[in-house]
Amino acid sequence: METSPVAAERSCSDDRRRKTSDDPSAEPDGTAAVLSAIFAHANLSPKAQRSPKAPLPTFHLLDFSLSPAKLRLLLSSLPSGSGFVETLKLGPALCRDGALLEVLRFLQQLRTKEQNGVARLYVKTVDLSECELNHFRFAALLNSLPASLECLDLSGNLLQRSSMETLGSLLATGGLPRLLILELSRNPLGPLGVAALAEGVAVSLQTLPLQVLRLGHTCAGMEGVRALAKGLRRKNTPNLQVLYLGGNHMGSKGVMELASAIGAEGALLFLRELILRDTQIATGKNTFSTDHSGLNELLSKEKPALEKLDLSDNLLGEDAGQIVGAALEAGRLPSLRDVNLRLLSLVSSVAVFNVISKGLRSHAAPFLKALRVEVPCELREGETSESRSAAVFDSGRLSELEELNFRAGWGFMGGFKEFCRGVGRGKTPGLRLLSLSAGVCWYLPSTDRELVISVRNLPVEEGVLAVAEGVREGRLEMLEGFELELPKIHCGDSPGILSDGDIVCPTVSGETIGRLGRDLGGGRVRRLRELKLQWTEEGDGGVGGLAVGLGSGGLPSLERLSLAVDCRGGAGNGCEALGRALGSSADTLPSLRTLILSCDGDSTLSRLSAGLVEGCVPCRIKVDLCLNGQESGLGDGDREGFGLGDLLLSFVRGKSPGCVS
Repeated sequence: METSPVAAERSCSDDRRRKTSDDPSAEPDGTAAVLSAIFAHANLSPKAQRSPKAPLPTFHLLDFSLSPAKLRLLLSSLPSGSGFVETLKLGPALCRDGALLEVLRFLQQLRTKEQNGVARLYVKTVDLSECELNHFRFAALLNSLPASLECLDLSGNLLQRSSMETLGSLLATGGLPRLLILELSRNPLGPLGVAALAEGVAVSLQTLPLQVLRLGHTCAGMEGVRALAKGLRRKNTPNLQVLYLGGNHMGSKGVMELASAIGAEGALLFLRELILRDTQIATGKNTFSTDHSGLNELLSKEKPALEKLDLSDNLLGEDAGQIVGAALEAGRLPSLRDVNLRLLSLVSSVAVFNVISKGLRSHAAPFLKALRVEVPCELREGETSESRSAAVFDSGRLSELEELNFRAGWGFMGGFKEFCRGVGRGKTPGLRLLSLSAGVCWYLPSTDRELVISVRNLPVEEGVLAVAEGVREGRLEMLEGFELELPKIHCGDSPGILSDGDIVCPTVSGETIGRLGRDLGGGRVRRLRELKLQWTEEGDGGVGGLAVGLGSGGLPSLERLSLAVDCRGGAGNGCEALGRALGSSADTLPSLRTLILSCDGDSTLSRLSAGLVEGCVPCRIKVDLCLNGQESGLGDGDREGFGLGDLLLSFVRGKSPGCVS
């Protein structure tokens, strides 16, 4: 006989009164009873035990602030069985005072039942990130964790050496026999804290099943990484697949120590991901010296299982390009699928990329799934901006690419064009995520118009047209995310400050942007979920072309749209058309949920609002509006002319009921 909700609530309330009658902290409130009835309505009597109709794999208590009595009732009413409450997420309010005691009681009960073989609820993931844990709270929680735990997230807390000694001791004695994922990023562990954890791993009485270890931004330093490498060389973590050390400034010596652990016979044989982002891996004895010996040692030996390598945000010299390129060309990274080489060099970056591209197009090079490259700087004498980008695509080694993130400085516009051409010609048919950037603003310390004209003739426009052609011809049908960032040129006395007499002009024409916008809406990228465009143009012809594309109904999957446009010389019919297209998005953009608009020109918002009031932005769309007040000169007296009057009027009339910030 199935219990009715009313009877369930009444019975659960009676049970609560019996359990808490002698508890002075109990409150005569039915909130917790109602919550617990949701979980326990089928377990009210031994004769009518049933499981809840819907599974509850994750129990999220991040924002809860319950009294200890209510929390105890809620936790005691959780459903049991396979698939229920496998993930427990706590917040700061539940990791202190009386609430912490109730959480400890619940975890200890689970641990005891597991030990006695009568457990019906197995928590596999405990998320304690951003819980403001100090050593004492952490130690209490750690000693109460169930043996079934597979993932422990402690990121973003206040843990230091003493906490790592406790954790290391528990690992060494087999206290967490099933732990697969350990997340400790963004804790001030310091070298001693990392060393304490490594010691626990090293002296473990049995092989640990650990597969993922994240120690990003823990202030490990070279000494901490050395201690970690020493612990890993003991071969107690042979199943480790992911090692995240980003944000720890280890220097070349630290990389050298790490290389000895990865290369040791029998140690880390299955390492798939190595994250060394922002670790100063080429820093020598002092901040101003360069030493690539650590990187050379790391990549001089074959890494047969390595699939992801992140060397981004490290200032490396030309020798680093030789090392990475040689490793790719020699086939020492046969399984590599994801490589991040952003901000590899601030000196002779084109030469660095040319060497790496040679390795990428080698017959022994891996077939990449994701490639992130940044070539930020100017050319050296004798270098050409064309580089060897086209040859990389022609080699076929990027034919399986699913994600491409390419950023180029103004000295590498030839390479930018070739990357765009490679994508547009269908050399990457499975591409899902595409991000292309030529920068936001190029500053030239001159008002020489001939120099401006020469810069404007750089092949940015050719690259954009190549991508538009690829979209139009159906060569990018798998695309789900597209980001395009195009710069404007500012020639004047001070970067970032626009003064009288300065020259500001776009690097692409409105016609080109309009062509791209119409092609995007042509129905050949129907999977596209996110679109982000940032550009500067003379007039608003490009905006008008984009309006046609957005209003054509060819983007049925688009969920997030971000537009940042600066219409130099004033906006007109194009911006009005965009407003009308967005106002009719209920039919043409049925999946749109987020709209971000950034307007730099004085008249852009005014004309946009004029078109917007003709339609109605659906309630489901969240609208973020960013106004560049400095450049537009927006003041209290300018609001009506700037378009805020029309825009606010559209909301008052219900024309744009979406949530606006």
